[in-house]
Amino acid sequence: MKKAEVSAYDPNWIKLFEAERNVFFELLSKEIINIFHIGSTSIPNMCAKPIIDLLIEVKDISNIDQYQTQCEALGYTYLGEYGIPNRRYLEKEIDGLPQYHIHIFPYGDPEIKKHLHFKRYVIEHHEAFIAYRDTKIEGADHFKNDREKYQEHKSKIIQEINEKAASLYQNSLTPMRKTKKLLTYFECVEILTSKTHYGTLSFYTDIPYLLPLNHLYYDHALYFHSGMSGYKQKGLHQPVCFNVVCDLGINEAATTNNFESVMVYGILEEETENRELILNKLIDRYTPSRQDYKASIPLNKGCKVFKLKIEYMVGKKHFH
Repeated sequence: MKKAEVSAYDPNWIKLFEAERNVFFELLSKEIINIFHIGSTSIPNMCAKPIIDLLIEVKDISNIDQYQTQCEALGYTYLGEYGIPNRRYLEKEIDGLPQYHIHIFPYGDPEIKKHLHFKRYVIEHHEAFIAYRDTKIEGADHFKNDREKYQEHKSKIIQEINEKAASLYQNSLTPMRKTKKLLTYFECVEILTSKTHYGTLSFYTDIPYLLPLNHLYYDHALYFHSGMSGYKQKGLHQPVCFNVVCDLGINEAATTNNFESVMVYGILEEETENRELILNKLIDRYTPSRQDYKASIPLNKGCKVFKLKIEYMVGKKHFH
């Protein structure tokens, strides 16, 4: 019988997620739209079973079975749908203990929104965080030797949070209708790094606001430089969207404009730890002939760096 042991939050869970995310980015590079950290280990300060859950969104779920042998070579047990239609589910143990659960779904599957909205709701609503945490602790105390009973104990609060999140975020993460135009994660990265040099950052305060910005993609995040003041500062610590468009020309016969576009969603934060590194990379990207600028960066106190950690990214190619 599987045990239900709950541990205090461990910041290292994020690093474990990132390491395994990179493994699957390499293995499924032609298939992946997004990879998300889900479950209790993804919620800051939440107690959890020390099992890292990854949700992988792919362009075509029917392509995934061909990777079964490679997944098994990485130590995973490949369990197919495992009770949920259109899913591919994998488990991995390390030293006899469960370490990773992988949930692979096709783009736009309702399960994706459910998992992401649950996580967002618990993070944004303290009363839900407390209720979920206390239920987990109580369940682990009562059913520490029976994981099935532990899961049953949590089911009511999970359902309540799912219903509230579905209502509150019903217009969030609406999938693209024409999925044939969908781009993979790394096709989006190519547009961000090689095909565009600026995009538009949008957010809402007292009014909708949109501004053009140079950008840098680095290590699964976008970075922007900014002055010490200005309206864009109001976008800090809140959800924002960054959009780039690569113009592919007008097709007069089809009466349309061809383009590739990418939209990135996440929370905008100020980057202080790697400020100098990012400013150096921005110089390399935009003014490579002016390496002399780098010497002044440590002394330049009139410039900020903003970070947009990619929580969700989607791209499409409109071409006739």
